[in-house]
Amino acid sequence: MAQDKKLAKPLKPTRLPPMHDIPPERQEELSQRYHTRGDIREANKQLASLLKGWVHDIVLDRERFKGFHASGHQGEYQEFPKDSLVRQLIDLGWTPEQLKKLPPSATPLDLMSVEELRFVLQRIQLMLDWFQSHPSGGTYARACNMYEAIGIVVRNVVEK
Repeated sequence: MAQDKKLAKPLKPTRLPPMHDIPPERQEELSQRYHTRGDIREANKQLASLLKGWVHDIVLDRERFKGFHASGHQGEYQEFPKDSLVRQLIDLGWTPEQLKKLPPSATPLDLMSVEELRFVLQRIQLMLDWFQSHPSGGTYARACNMYEAIGIVVRNVVEK
């Protein structure tokens, strides 16, 4: 019975084994993914800073930053980040009980391929460029609408 339970466990993100235990072709992919995730973290910091200085109508808090990021994701993927993550985890075999225990910090980025991560980075960079070309600022709603539109543009490029 213990063997059956072990086999029934769904796949989920885990810590990577030491690189010397991973085949060379997989090492390169993991290295690229690691660096791209770092690039996304840095770009998101820049994006948050520009958004904070750009928005004039409200005070930005954690939930509003999350809403802004979700608007870009929704434009690109046609669903909110948590919905993407849950869908991906269900595809991996996660149960409703496991999904309930999902930490708030979990993100669909955790399960994206290098190629998908590069498109996310492109979306962020396009929004950074837009903020810099429109320095006078505006409303939070306009920033979210623009980020969603940029996400749609990236999705259309991917689909072609």
